Amino acid sequence: MDSHLSKEGHLSLPGETARRVLHWAPVALGVVLFALSAAFLHMTLAEVTFADISGSFWSASWRALALCLAFTCMSYLVLMAYDVLALRSISKKLRSSDAAYVGFIASAMSQTLGFGALTGGAVRFRIYGSLGLSAAEIGRIVVITGLSFWLGLAAVAALSMIAEPDFLARMLAAPRIVVSLLGAGLAGLVAAYLIYRWNWPAPLTIGGWSLRLPGLPMSAAQILLGAIDMLVSASALWVLLPPEADMSLIAFTGLFALIVVAGFISHIPGSLGVLEAGMLLALPQVPPHSLLAAVLLYRCLYYILPFLIAAALMAVREAQPHLFRIKAATLAARPIFHALLPPVIAIAVFTGGLVLLVSGATPTLEIRMEILTDLVPLPFIELSHLIGSVAGFFLLLLSIGLYRRLDAAWSLVVLLLGCGIVVSLAKGLDWEEASVLAVVLVLVLLSRSAFYRQSSLLNEDPSPMAVVAVTLACAASIWVGNLSYKQVGYSNELWWQIAYSADAPRFLRASLLVVLIAGGLGAYLLLRPARGRLTRSYAISPDVVRIVAQAGNTEANLALTGDKQFLIAPERDAFLMYDIQGMSWIVMGDPIGAEERFDDLLWRFRELVDRRGGKPVFYEVNAANLPRYLDLGLSLLKLGEEALIDLQAFSLEGGARANLRQSSHKAERQGLAFAVVPAGGVGALIPELREISDEWLAAKGAVEKQFSVGHFDPAYLSGFDLAVIRHAGKIVAFANLWQSAGKRELSVDLMRHRTDAPRGHMDFLFVQLLLWGKAQGFKCFSLGMAPLSGLEGHPLAPAWHKAGNLIFQHGEQIYGFEGLRAFKEKFRPDWRPRYLACPGGLSLPLVLLDVAVLISRRRKASVVAANGEGDVP
Repeated sequence: MDSHLSKEGHLSLPGETARRVLHWAPVALGVVLFALSAAFLHMTLAEVTFADISGSFWSASWRALALCLAFTCMSYLVLMAYDVLALRSISKKLRSSDAAYVGFIASAMSQTLGFGALTGGAVRFRIYGSLGLSAAEIGRIVVITGLSFWLGLAAVAALSMIAEPDFLARMLAAPRIVVSLLGAGLAGLVAAYLIYRWNWPAPLTIGGWSLRLPGLPMSAAQILLGAIDMLVSASALWVLLPPEADMSLIAFTGLFALIVVAGFISHIPGSLGVLEAGMLLALPQVPPHSLLAAVLLYRCLYYILPFLIAAALMAVREAQPHLFRIKAATLAARPIFHALLPPVIAIAVFTGGLVLLVSGATPTLEIRMEILTDLVPLPFIELSHLIGSVAGFFLLLLSIGLYRRLDAAWSLVVLLLGCGIVVSLAKGLDWEEASVLAVVLVLVLLSRSAFYRQSSLLNEDPSPMAVVAVTLACAASIWVGNLSYKQVGYSNELWWQIAYSADAPRFLRASLLVVLIAGGLGAYLLLRPARGRLTRSYAISPDVVRIVAQAGNTEANLALTGDKQFLIAPERDAFLMYDIQGMSWIVMGDPIGAEERFDDLLWRFRELVDRRGGKPVFYEVNAANLPRYLDLGLSLLKLGEEALIDLQAFSLEGGARANLRQSSHKAERQGLAFAVVPAGGVGALIPELREISDEWLAAKGAVEKQFSVGHFDPAYLSGFDLAVIRHAGKIVAFANLWQSAGKRELSVDLMRHRTDAPRGHMDFLFVQLLLWGKAQGFKCFSLGMAPLSGLEGHPLAPAWHKAGNLIFQHGEQIYGFEGLRAFKEKFRPDWRPRYLACPGGLSLPLVLLDVAVLISRRRKASVVAANGEGDVP
């Protein structure tokens, strides 16, 4: 891929645009489908009032409600059976009750929140991981449960299309024979899957990944469960339909399956709007208000009720380990509460703002307005209505500031919530609305300490998703107002009507004022000059070069690879190096430089990440600094161990290192010669070194890595001394040397060798390097990390240690974990643990994925030396 430089001098890749488009495509598709559904609903409900829907909702028969609840329970029992079946298919002896428990919570979360693979998968990883299952086993469970659902959906859709083709043919405006053939095709796919599992029971291999699917009996059970699930979940809505629907369950199940597929494609949580639009489109003979009331009842019973139960069960489970030690639990949970409180309060304030906007768009109850007529002057009611709607809009905006922990946002929210309580009572005695706002106000007041960032609200850049959320909330309130006042004919005189009963004119004036304020703020954000925006600069400043030269550990030299950004202390004597992948801001190692700056530097980085809405991650940190990362509210995972050799005590004498001594003598007899080339002479060797590097990469089938290791770059290599092994005058292996200040540590970074190099050349290289380093007066030599080494093997060890030990023991073909540990163990080093510090909980899998992608991501860039500063402004 060719790279190009933008006008600002930043490196850009053509593929980045495509990746950005792919990243935003699901969000854009969801917004488009939501907008289309909303537009269709708006046109269809032109003559429907809020009172019509409310009347149908509350007049539903108890028999229909009882049947809906019964079918809902049956559906979730089947969803629980998905996990029981999946657990049996991977031959794990966990209790069926545990699998059913996980299946219910994961299904209820994914059904309501959408993004089933992410939400349901995260719940399964969280709970199954604590029960001792590995990541690979949990991944198989996620795949098998998803497969059960889709196979069952295909089977039921095929049954409906074959048995009742006329209804779907009319709805799709397609010939009857086409629907029947489509049903036969789906049935054929299901049958083909069963035949495949019968004839080819071996694991499925795709792109080097192997997945063991259930055998034929289990596969048949999958399809049966999935079909029953689709039938009973459709039945839960079918029993609520008004009599005008007049359609069989089989025909309705086919319609329901199509809507489920459309909702999945849209990625809209709970298929919000898609289900309603699909039902109205397919059943035009049913009164819209009755159909919407049925769908709303279905959402309450099938989505919201199980979700609330699942959330309560999850909360109890997460709290249970701490109940017996209240004090310890409070201290342990403080970082979690500190991290969760601002988002929770932000959601509560957003809800309060939405309540104010919707209240301003709906009529006031007549009996309450009659009371206010004798108590409150009309101008005060009019002003309260305007203030309430404007306060609601600003609460939506300020919820973004609360999410970012801004103290100014907290102060304004307190003021607006107090104002909202007063105007809610003054404009219509809306005590329910005032009660909601009062609860939100109490929560905000109790959480004062969580909002500590002193930043100007006008300097904050709202995220695109936040803008979309506020826009949709405002649009929804206006739509509710249009629905509420459909019976009121529009005329220009409405804008000027002022009366106690003039609810529609008040709605018009308040909506216009909110739209004008929103438009003004939008124009300001678009036209204001850029300030304090994040620029991704990989330039290496002279300060960084100077600090690296004075550092006492060789890992500081990773700052010179040209693939990291820097945050430099104001005193210019310490820095940390990082890069961004997804939502993760990943720091390589501990801060470098003056240790007295570390705490302030880490908190500055934490605040920078917090302002940008990211996750702080510290990769391969030392045990000595772990208290600092715990103070940041991060969790710790052991990544492995670093091998360190005391050069002052190193010797080839004695029986302990007889093998190394014999290997070194044998290499010398084969004609191998060791030498250290000074940095000034490396440039002349670059062509030969490149040939070796390319040969090594081709033999390994690998590409250059980055971030945690150096890469082959002439400018980078020319900055270091180079250790070489020659055979018959030709270089057969090389490694660039990292040397710390004061000769405290010596290490190597980039190591490459020819495929035809004599056997034992790497042992010879390291033995000679250790002897050379000792002769030069270095104190210790770092052999680097042994990933996943030294993890605890006790049965009660954390799930991460169990999974890591499993990979360490059985992942030799992927990486060679045990072989690498065994090679370094020959030198009898001291092993020092290395850790990953990052947010814990459900975000951990995504953090680990971001780290893996960042390390393996290839960057075609040369080391850049800059005269300016390389830190983020």
